[in-house]
Amino acid sequence: MPKGRLPIPNRIKLLRGNPGKRPLNERAPQWSESAGVPEWLDGFAKVEWEAIAPDLIAQRMLTRAGQASFACYCIAVGNLRVAMQYLHGKQLLADLDGKPIKHPALSILRDAMMDIKTFGAEFGFTPASAARVMNERKPERDSLDEYLIHAG
Repeated sequence: MPKGRLPIPNRIKLLRGNPGKRPLNERAPQWSESAGVPEWLDGFAKVEWEAIAPDLIAQRMLTRAGQASFACYCIAVGNLRVAMQYLHGKQLLADLDGKPIKHPALSILRDAMMDIKTFGAEFGFTPASAARVMNERKPERDSLDEYLIHAG
């Protein structure tokens, strides 16, 4: 894995107003115009894909190359929902001797939460990752601004 900062996708640079004014990557991955649910996703992961993918496509935030990462996010959401079903509000169980033990679904739940946070940040789903884009985005000029700039 290369050292240093990860490259910023063109779409994020454009949303930020390309503050470094460096040329955009001409070899950047192409945006998906449509992204069908991968046939290997099922259950809650498939439901999550169907719910979120259209928004990502509309915002030009899902590339063909990024579909696998998005699928991982969907799988993590599916794992979270399944773990929650198994817990039923019970975080402790009794072992064969009657001693309390942590429910096995708790570790699945914790792992799913971390995966959701990690993969979700890649798509701007967390408040912090969304704020980085929105706080750095320059307001667009409207026609009145343009008129005043050029009329003066």
